[in-house]
Amino acid sequence: GGTAAERALRRERLTRLGGPLLAFLAKRASPARAEVRQAYVDSAGRALHALLKAYNDELAKHELLLANRHDLVAVEESAVRSTMTSRVSLAKRGDAFSIGERDSVLRDFDAPPLRAAAVRAEKAKLPLEVLFRSSLKRLREACGSERVVTRALFEPGEAEDVFAAVTRRAAATTVDYLETRTKDGHDVVGLALVAKLCAMGRADATATGLDLARFYDDCDAVVWPRVRAILEANLESARRANPAKLGGVGLSPHYVTRRFAELAALVLALFPEARDDLAKSVTESLRDEILTLLAKLAREQDSLKDRVVFLANNYDQVITVLDQRLGDARDLPLRRFFDQLLARQRDAYVDATLDDGLGRLVAFVKQTERHIANNALAKPLDPAAVQTLAADFAAAWEPLLAAINNDVLASFSNFVNGTQVLKQCFTQLLVYYTRFQDIVKLAWRRPPPFVKDFVSTATILAEIKQYTRSFS
Repeated sequence: GGTAAERALRRERLTRLGGPLLAFLAKRASPARAEVRQAYVDSAGRALHALLKAYNDELAKHELLLANRHDLVAVEESAVRSTMTSRVSLAKRGDAFSIGERDSVLRDFDAPPLRAAAVRAEKAKLPLEVLFRSSLKRLREACGSERVVTRALFEPGEAEDVFAAVTRRAAATTVDYLETRTKDGHDVVGLALVAKLCAMGRADATATGLDLARFYDDCDAVVWPRVRAILEANLESARRANPAKLGGVGLSPHYVTRRFAELAALVLALFPEARDDLAKSVTESLRDEILTLLAKLAREQDSLKDRVVFLANNYDQVITVLDQRLGDARDLPLRRFFDQLLARQRDAYVDATLDDGLGRLVAFVKQTERHIANNALAKPLDPAAVQTLAADFAAAWEPLLAAINNDVLASFSNFVNGTQVLKQCFTQLLVYYTRFQDIVKLAWRRPPPFVKDFVSTATILAEIKQYTRSFS
C-alpha cells in the first residue's frame, strides 16, 4: 500500500539492508538463508497478490457493459429498434461491432494505470479494455519493482526463481480477473482489444526482460476461446436468420450488412496477420452466410431492378465501412471481393435502366451487330423501322437523361456510388447510340433522309455535363 514514493522508499531500504544480510547468511548459515528466502517469497507474494487483487476488484465495479447476448450480426429487428419509435435505431446498427475510438486504448498502452481512488470518486464507468489495460500496467509496474528487489537481494541464477515464485499469484489474480469479466461476455470489440493488449504486453515484457510468458499464455487461453465462441455465434445467427424477422426491406443498406462490415473491419484492423481460422471465419464463412441472407432479403423487392439496387447498396456499405475503419482498403481481398460484386450490380442496373428507356434500340443494336459479325445480315435493313428508332431516340433522350438522374438519386444511398452509376448509365447510353449510328453508316452507302433526325454527340454530351457537373 501507500503512495508510489512510499513504496519506492521501502523498496530502497529493503534492497540496501536485505542484500548484505542474505550475503552474510549465505556464508555463515545456509539453512537459515533458505528459511529467509522462503519467508520473503511468502510475504512478498502475499503482499503483491493482495495489492493486485484489491486493485482488480475495484476495477471490476466500474466496468461499462457495452454488449449482451442479443448483439449478433443477424439479430432480429426488435433488438435494434429504438425504444422511442418503431424504427430501427441508427445508433444500434453496428455499435456492438464498431471499434470507433475504442482503439485509443492501444495508443495509451504505456500510460500510467488508473488510480482506483479517482475512479471510485468519479463513479466512472469504463469499457473492459480500458480497465484491463490498467490492470496490465499495474501488474507490469509491480513486477518491474519486484525484479529490482530480487536482483538486489539474490544471486543472478536464484533471483529469477524468486521473482517467478513471488509474482506467480499476483499474475494469477489478474488472469482470474480477466476470466471472470469475459467468461460470459459478448463484447467482441472489447475482447478483441484485450487480445491485442495481451500481444502488446507480451512484446513489452520480452523487450524489457520480464519473464511473463506464462502469464500471457494464460491470458490468451482465456480470451481467444471466447473470441472464437462469439464469432461462431455470429456465424450461426446469420445461418439461422429468418428474413421475416429482420424488418421491412427497402432499397437502403440493411442493418445486418453494417454489423457484418464493422465486425470484419474490427478483425482486419486489429489482426492483419490473424490466425487463418480467425480471419477465415469472418472474411469467408460469415461473408458467405451474409451474402446468402442478402439474396433472400433481395427477393422481397418488387422488381428485378429494385433487387439490383438493394444488393448494390449493401455491397457498397461493406466497402464504405472497410474504407472508413481501415483507410485505403483497396488491396484487401475482402474489399476486392465486394468491389467485384458491386461492379456486377452496377452493370445490371445500367442494363435494366437502358432496357426500360431504350429497349428497342438496344435490342436492334445487339441483334444487328451479331448478324454483321457472323456475315448473316441476309437482307437490307428496313428503312422505316430504323427511321422509327432514330425518331424515338430524338424525342426521348432528354427526358430519359432526367429520368435516369432522378432514379439514381432516389435509389442509391451513397453519393459516391450513385455518381459512378449515373456516369456509367450516361456513358452506356451514348455508346449504344453511337453504335446505332455506325450501323446506319454501314448499311447505307448514301446517308438516308432520316439521318437528319440524328442527335449529335456534342449535344448529348453537353446535356450530360449539366447533370454530372455537380458530381465532379
